Amino acid sequence: ARVAVAHFVERGFRHFGFCSVERARWVQWRRRAYVEQLRDLSYECHCLEALIRRRQGSWDQQLRQLSRWVLELPKPIAVLAANDVCGMRLVEACRLAGEAVPEQVAVLGVDNDETLCALAAPPLSSVDLNVERIGYLAAAELDRMMRGEVAQQSLDLIAPNGVVQRQSTNALAIKDAQLMTALEFIRQYACE
Repeated sequence: ARVAVAHFVERGFRHFGFCSVERARWVQWRRRAYVEQLRDLSYECHCLEALIRRRQGSWDQQLRQLSRWVLELPKPIAVLAANDVCGMRLVEACRLAGEAVPEQVAVLGVDNDETLCALAAPPLSSVDLNVERIGYLAAAELDRMMRGEVAQQSLDLIAPNGVVQRQSTNALAIKDAQLMTALEFIRQYACE
């Protein structure tokens, strides 16, 4: 949450959102931490949680529902997706809603799944959770348990490696609509 907020604030965003497509304890923890980090800086957060569920209609229905939420958000806005899968869905919903990513909706995923991030259009920025360190600590705990020691009862929080920036957050939040349109045009057609 801390690195996501710092990433967005550094780019000048003043509107923030959180999006989740599943209900899980880790999602609640991630949302709560993100909202608290924003609250500490006197920002509010627009949250969409578990509105889109696999069993609640087709993917097209879910995508339209997510697109409606995107249209209701103040712009420009920076949205933290609960994970990279959710981030990919959010980027697609923005496309459907006609909202430019990252100019109007900057999207940041979590997990840094390089394949998923590359498949998003534009490529998805993501928080690198430091999974190697997490795996090492989990293996060490398993080793202790296999030797008959009592399992650790506390939850260790591992600092992430940071944000891997790709195109989905490569923007500055600018309120001037004409300037934003010009920057979007340049980004789309610079190579032509």
